[in-house]
Amino acid sequence: MKKGFLFICLFIFYTILGQAAVNPISVDQAFPLRVSSPNNNTILIHWDIQPGYYLYQEHINITVSADGVAVLGKPVLPEGKEHVVPGLGNFIVYESPVDIS
Repeated sequence: MKKGFLFICLFIFYTILGQAAVNPISVDQAFPLRVSSPNNNTILIHWDIQPGYYLYQEHINITVSADGVAVLGKPVLPEGKEHVVPGLGNFIVYESPVDIS
């Protein structure tokens, strides 16, 4: 009897837990990217950031193709928001659309 009750409780618990779990979306879906060049000296990078996702400033790495045709200056990053991840520390993140030039 106790084993049956325990089985039912665990079944209900894992069923609820499974329904509450969120399947993460791909990076391309979480952070749709558009790149444009309004003039010969500027590249504009725009990210739309989906709700519940964070774009970590320290993980933004902008490079050009290996052919070496273009040389990039230091990107201009807008002010981000401090986000605390327990056990990992403080990070600067973006959680709404962001433009970098």
